[in-house]
Amino acid sequence: MARQHGATRLYIDQNLDPGRKVDLGSDQSRYLTSVLRARAGEELLLFNGRDGEWLGRIETIKSRTATIVLEKNLRAQPEPADCPWLAYAGAKRGAAEMMVQKATELGVGQILPINTARSRPGKPNLERLETIAIGAAEQSGRVTVPDIAAEQTYDDFLATWSRQENAGRILLMADETGAGRPLAEIVDGVAAYCLFVGPEGGFTKLELDAAAQNSNLIKVDLGPRILRAETAAIAGLAILQSLGGNWRLSRDRT
Repeated sequence: MARQHGATRLYIDQNLDPGRKVDLGSDQSRYLTSVLRARAGEELLLFNGRDGEWLGRIETIKSRTATIVLEKNLRAQPEPADCPWLAYAGAKRGAAEMMVQKATELGVGQILPINTARSRPGKPNLERLETIAIGAAEQSGRVTVPDIAAEQTYDDFLATWSRQENAGRILLMADETGAGRPLAEIVDGVAAYCLFVGPEGGFTKLELDAAAQNSNLIKVDLGPRILRAETAAIAGLAILQSLGGNWRLSRDRT
């Protein structure tokens, strides 16, 4: 839940259409009453990732329940675009949460946790990560929320890309050994991509050798310094969005 340009934006998993009354859950209602001190009659912005962004007005509000009446559509849902994806090796909770939050703000369409040889033990908390992605979408003005996939093994992940099951999307693997190409050299002409950042300690030689056999993968270099995984994800996505992504387009937010 977030305020943007003076208006509170809320993500809700309900259909949005004119005149519909939307009942909020206890968490959102408590946020409106306890944090924002909202009152009946105030305006909100709502989105669900399917029906664009809507202007709503609070009809009734209590600490654990609130009803919003939808008034009009302010922004249509954009057509599906070739948003960047992010794949990351299993990381500490704080690093993973930061990557999900910042990747959402940077316009990523899908996030894929990957279990590599040097990944941190334990499966990611997908429910927690989805909550973080929703909050980042609310804050950043997006009307979509990235999908967060279930964790998969490194071998299964590479096999998917080898079979080219992602509609021509190129996998850009951050190679800290220096064997990759600068991002700026490959952005032109790449319509869709997924940035893949490694774990603390980097990819193993076996993993890098296996990646070299994949024709749908390009190893990339993120500069002369060794970056933390969360730094690499943020820096890489920012470069890609600036050079070849939607930072060069209008301010329409997906």
